[in-house]
Amino acid sequence: MKYLHIRFDELPRIMYSHSCVLKKLDSCKRNNPYYEITFFEEGKYKVKIDGEVFYGDANTFIFTPADVDYSISNHGENIRMSCVAFFFGPNTEIVDESNIVFESYDNHFLVRNESVYVPLTGNYDPINPSSLILLRRIIEENRKGGRYTNVKCANLIVELILSMATSVAEQLEKKGKFDAGIPSNQYYCKRIEEYLHNNYSHDIDLSDVAKHVGLHPNYVSSVFKQETGSTIMSVLRNIRVDQAKKLIFMKKYRIKDIAHMVGFLDENYFSSVFKRLEGCLPSDYIDHLLKKE
Repeated sequence: MKYLHIRFDELPRIMYSHSCVLKKLDSCKRNNPYYEITFFEEGKYKVKIDGEVFYGDANTFIFTPADVDYSISNHGENIRMSCVAFFFGPNTEIVDESNIVFESYDNHFLVRNESVYVPLTGNYDPINPSSLILLRRIIEENRKGGRYTNVKCANLIVELILSMATSVAEQLEKKGKFDAGIPSNQYYCKRIEEYLHNNYSHDIDLSDVAKHVGLHPNYVSSVFKQETGSTIMSVLRNIRVDQAKKLIFMKKYRIKDIAHMVGFLDENYFSSVFKRLEGCLPSDYIDHLLKKE
């Protein structure tokens, strides 16, 4: 099963919400710039998302992320459903069960947001449909409009996502399938890459990376090399050079300034690394590209 990994860095912004009955669902490929949660109360359907096919009927749901191809069609029956669509921040990704890591709450880091996992498809309890009730409250609030409607709907959407995520966490932990204290190597590598992309302009080294993920420098280096085939510092250099190329194209900064902007303290070392990776000096990069064309 696939899950959507969500980090709450901002509130969702509602786009639309409604309940309806459809005689036919268009089976063509879709790719929306927004997220959509749909609960089905009657009918049978087929959805294909992220390479997986799910056959659903009453008392099921689908959660389609933004900018992901999917298709959905019904099987000769009317479909009764309720849905909400909303815009959200970029901090989401589709993961497999093996990559789920439940974070431990730490009240020393009050500004750190916990992330959640919601299945892309699944069932809900028809006897105690708490998530469906929340979705209907969103629809009603959005229909009424009025003062603070957008904020009220945003809070209800967060509550809906958390209700779905809490159910997932409880089910997986009951199975004993995951040990929250032992994250996977892929989890660590993903956090390392995020850290490098967010901090490449700073003077960072292996010990800084290790401290960020809570591992020993030698161990974190070994894990990263084993999983990715590259060293942490080589990935950092590649990120810095890629950012430098973008700045060179702007024709706005001196090479010396660009070197410092992307995290190189020494201009000569920057030029040496750049030449090794791109085959020319930073000052010759644009002309080098033109000659290749």
